[in-house]
Amino acid sequence: MLNKKNVTWNSFSFIFLAFSNFVSFTFQIKAYDTGTLGFFLLISSLFGLGNSLDLGFGLSTVKHISEFNKNNDNESIKKYLTTFSFVFLGLSLFISLVLSLYFHFFLSNSEVIANAALDAQIIFLSLAAAFIFKYISNFLKNILEGFSFYVELSKINIILGLLSIIIFSLVYFLKLDIYYLGFVTLLYNVLCFVILYCYLVFYKKVLHISFSSFSFTFLKTFFVFGINIQISNFFTSLIDPIVKFFLGQFLNLNYVTFYEMAKKIIDFTNGLIIAAQKGILNFISEENVSNNLKKLVNTNLSQYSRMANLYSILIYGILNPVICLLIFLWGKSNETVLIFLIFSLSYSLINFGSSLYQVLVVIKKGKYLITIQLINMFFVTIFTFITLLWFNNYLGLLSFYIATVVSLVLIFSILKKNFDFDYKKYINTTYFIQTIFLNIILIVQIGLLYCFMDYWLKILGVFFILYGIFFWNIIKICLYQFKNILKNPIS
Repeated sequence: MLNKKNVTWNSFSFIFLAFSNFVSFTFQIKAYDTGTLGFFLLISSLFGLGNSLDLGFGLSTVKHISEFNKNNDNESIKKYLTTFSFVFLGLSLFISLVLSLYFHFFLSNSEVIANAALDAQIIFLSLAAAFIFKYISNFLKNILEGFSFYVELSKINIILGLLSIIIFSLVYFLKLDIYYLGFVTLLYNVLCFVILYCYLVFYKKVLHISFSSFSFTFLKTFFVFGINIQISNFFTSLIDPIVKFFLGQFLNLNYVTFYEMAKKIIDFTNGLIIAAQKGILNFISEENVSNNLKKLVNTNLSQYSRMANLYSILIYGILNPVICLLIFLWGKSNETVLIFLIFSLSYSLINFGSSLYQVLVVIKKGKYLITIQLINMFFVTIFTFITLLWFNNYLGLLSFYIATVVSLVLIFSILKKNFDFDYKKYINTTYFIQTIFLNIILIVQIGLLYCFMDYWLKILGVFFILYGIFFWNIIKICLYQFKNILKNPIS
């Protein structure tokens, strides 16, 4: 089961980190016009793709360190960390080189970059350097997660959140041009790396790197598992830069900023449930080592999907009109509101299936992970391209929801085959029917707002009342849970 103290600290640190990211991004929005910032975000999306290219070793690190630690296998831990420290350093340099070649020979010559009155080379170089430090920092965070040092990682994230606010406020208060935003990003990532490295090496003393501990055997053993994870993550990460490129190419760079703003909000609202369930992968890995995975899938795992569905109904249903209003007041953009709602539709199902998906990761069903993410990439990129090309709008993003439904059906069938998964019982005990009802209402809300945007405030008011009526029982359940937390605080 998940440690309550970890859950509390994960949730608290997420709230603070999300707040700091929100404030930092707001400074950027206020400092630059949407076209200029969209230009910067389009280039930085390349490195978002690069961060996912870890050959699956990031997720593999959490899984295997957790298993080694449970068995008190310190020698394997030392070999694993040494081997993959060198691997991540090499990968960060190699990926930077590949992205540099892509940028120089393709993206810099594209119409959307060539027509911008900005020097893309300066921005790219500073972001490339920042990427190397961020890439290695992600590995260091994976180490902390593998040891279940979630409280410690949460405290570090709070410190990093404070740094983010301080550093990114400089571009606004000092009125720095867009090139300095790249340098500020580099400074922040260097500080992140230094803090994490010093903590692991000098305080926790769990990271001991020596050439003698490097193991090619470990590298070969975990490569197959990692490469399957990598391919699936690669397809997922391709979506963001491709969609941003399409938006900038067919509409304009302002829409890249609108898309990123909606993405920031969905990450902010959805991250709390992810943070609260942060230790699920460790828990599933430990149960797998103990040969209790079949029992877990058919009994205890449903509580995490139930929690996720309650959260989705509360945030993306009951409170979504309020969130939409705040988005409009913050970003002054109708498009950001609509894209956020499209994301909400998909994420309500993603939250439900997240714990089930992690079972596939643990049992090394690589071909299924690849298939699921390939479905997502195909649907989203193809339909977004078609709607932009033929209808000059971004409603093709709704295909993300269709892909999520298809993926969920595939996950159910895989678990049925491997664990005799009783999906009907699972659905009946997780508020899944209410989540589907939420999806139907969200689709109607998106349609009305798209067609009658001039009446957006009245539409939001009506839906605020409707959500309250339809999900009154869910509101009572959430209030009951909140009262229990207040009566029995977690120490």
